[in-house]
Amino acid sequence: MIDSPLRAPLGIRAAAALVLVCAWCAPGINLFSQTHSFRKIAESGSGTTYVDPAPAINEEGAVAYILESEGGLKGVYAKPRQGTEIRIADNTGPLQDFSGVRIDRSGRVCFRASRDAGGSGIYAGSGGTLEVIAETGPVYSALAEGPAMNQAGAIAFRATLANGRSALCLHTKGATSVIAGSGGSFQTFTATPALSESGVIAFAALLDNGTSGIYSSDGQTLKTLAQTSPTHVAWTDPSISATGRILSLAFRDDGILEMVSFSGTAREVVAETGDIFSSFGRPLLNSSGEFIFTAYRNGVGSGLYAGPFPRPGTILQRREKLFSGRVYDVQISTQSLNEEGEVAFAYELDNGLSGIAVAAPIPRRPSLFLTGNSRVALKRSLLTLRGSAIAEGGLSAVIVSYRQLGKGKKETRRYASVTGQTWNFKFRPDAARTTLTIRAVDLEGQSSPPVEVEVFRR
Repeated sequence: MIDSPLRAPLGIRAAAALVLVCAWCAPGINLFSQTHSFRKIAESGSGTTYVDPAPAINEEGAVAYILESEGGLKGVYAKPRQGTEIRIADNTGPLQDFSGVRIDRSGRVCFRASRDAGGSGIYAGSGGTLEVIAETGPVYSALAEGPAMNQAGAIAFRATLANGRSALCLHTKGATSVIAGSGGSFQTFTATPALSESGVIAFAALLDNGTSGIYSSDGQTLKTLAQTSPTHVAWTDPSISATGRILSLAFRDDGILEMVSFSGTAREVVAETGDIFSSFGRPLLNSSGEFIFTAYRNGVGSGLYAGPFPRPGTILQRREKLFSGRVYDVQISTQSLNEEGEVAFAYELDNGLSGIAVAAPIPRRPSLFLTGNSRVALKRSLLTLRGSAIAEGGLSAVIVSYRQLGKGKKETRRYASVTGQTWNFKFRPDAARTTLTIRAVDLEGQSSPPVEVEVFRR
């Protein structure tokens, strides 16, 4: 499991059980609601026996993943949002035991693999000849699991150098450099790094003095974001957005797990364990401030949750219907969220099937509300209708449509007067009975569900 719910160090696990106090929730907010549609990428059965639980997704919606067939063929694949599956590499050649797939904007996939001849390497390709990013040998004695890759194609990875020192390396434009290494204050690097679009690396490390912390580096300047203290006894699992915002997890001495946001010099606890979740996995975020994380929800089980700050919502959780069964477990990788808010995830169902899917946010339609009754008996000749309208991306117009008896079949369409989120419409009916249909329209042309008002002349 790549990003399964985390366990605290042994001393902390002896403390009270972890429970989530949701720092995001506001009174009256429905935390759990269905807001996504689901697209199946691959599933066990029908010749497939193994689906790796750590898919990756790029900005174009293409997904990279690992499958194994009944005949023993195991490989790395990519599937565009629209198009057929592409085989990147498989075990019929010199490689085997693939892991840690990542994919950039162009569809180039990187991964770690073992070599038939011994040792391991990190490779990248788009379906043709593979590029060697790093291999064990004269330079590297070992390569850690889980490279990171940004949408521009830069790759960060952890390695042990031939001299025995630990190193955090960055490969870009065909060249590799060491961003940070042991031998100074760092002893080793403890989690898969995260890599922003501008090449800033966020990483967790253990220091020679036994403390741990979260750091970032642009290759020139090293920044210390947080280190262990009497109250925060361990830091791990950073992620970074395209704009450089960083999320990380911290274990407190009282057994609470915190999710912490770093933006410039600002540091904020955005969630901590308590009443709703007993633990959560590595959080991911994009430049829009949307974030996702796996979690274990008390009384429910594992699930996948998402939301813009400050309110998360449910994407999928245990016992919910998905494809041919009900969800038992959900997992993500360190590159499971893109800028469109799409989420690539691995699932296990109660019927024994496992697979990979993409959850895509369902566009939120505008909402329109009427103040007063929807059936009006009009005494005077002029009627004023009022209400409110809400559109997430901005309100374009409130449109009123109606046909009046004796005026033929032609429909009249008029615009209501809008001020902020309130609207009003003045109507002078000519017929004894008229039905008005009112819709709010957002800036993208989406319409709200219609609200109908029936007007009767007395």
